[in-house]
Amino acid sequence: MEFLGIACLVVMFFCFTMYLTGRNKSRIVAAAAVAKIGDAHGLCLVSGTADTASHLVSPYGQEKCLCYETMIEYWDEISFSDSQESGEWRMVMHDHKQVSFQINDGTGRLIVNPARAEMELFWSVNQIFGGSRKKSALPERLLALVGFRAGGWPANTRFRVQEKLLRAGEVVSVVADIGTQGMNKCAGVISGQEQFFLATGKPKRFIMQTKRVSRFYLVSGWLVTALFVLLLVS
Repeated sequence: MEFLGIACLVVMFFCFTMYLTGRNKSRIVAAAAVAKIGDAHGLCLVSGTADTASHLVSPYGQEKCLCYETMIEYWDEISFSDSQESGEWRMVMHDHKQVSFQINDGTGRLIVNPARAEMELFWSVNQIFGGSRKKSALPERLLALVGFRAGGWPANTRFRVQEKLLRAGEVVSVVADIGTQGMNKCAGVISGQEQFFLATGKPKRFIMQTKRVSRFYLVSGWLVTALFVLLLVS
């Protein structure tokens, strides 16, 4: 019971912290003026098609892209029975890279350095491989990335592969302090922040998703708070 109470307190703290962070982001996004790139200046929300002269290749999917984040984990099984299993996901590989690119909406070009952005990208890969009690072959590209370890990987090892990408030609929405660099506009860090915001998709989706995330953590925090109060009075 004591452990459950401590766990509730930790989750409460996490949820309300994430809510406050999300609320701050939501307010900034709501305050940004929706504008065309050619007219944008100061805090604005703009969108356009992403492209660049140089591309990256994602480690797992081997896709051409402008940004990627790849995570590979394995399931470290502690115990297993017919009714339940216990364990945790452990990181094998975490790699992320990006190149500067431009977005174009027909009225102008915006130069984006994604290293300075908080990015929300679509999942390109989100799969689990292996885990069968019988020996099954794993994809060669997965084995090439996880490599070898002392004693080898057990035949029934379960791997989780997740990869997010931003591809050339995709629509990107950006909330940033828009300035001018030569003939083009550039995305700058928002005043009072350490970054600007970037997401795959159109502005309406970006605004709605930001609000949903903040509300999710608020509701979750209150639910855990209610559980904690029940534990105290029981």
